Amino acid sequence: MIYDLPLWNWLLFFFVYIPIVILWISAVIDIFSRHDLSGWAKAGWLAFALVLPLIGASVYLIIRAPEVVETDQANEKRAA
Repeated sequence: MIYDLPLWNWLLFFFVYIPIVILWISAVIDIFSRHDLSGWAKAGWLAFALVLPLIGASVYLIIRAPEVVETDQANEKRAA
């Protein structure tokens, strides 16, 4: 049963696995929402994020273009 798990497994689940899944989902959503990437670039990033989920999503979010970050900030200001 799930209640038989020791405390370390619960901590590992909540503080490691869930943030990794959230990181991966945010990277995939960002890949599909970008209009400056071609279809092949989106497919390449998605393949990289699928093959190596933690590394692929982290690398994608780190090396995104600064213009994309500025665009995100402008969109947030318009929405607020």
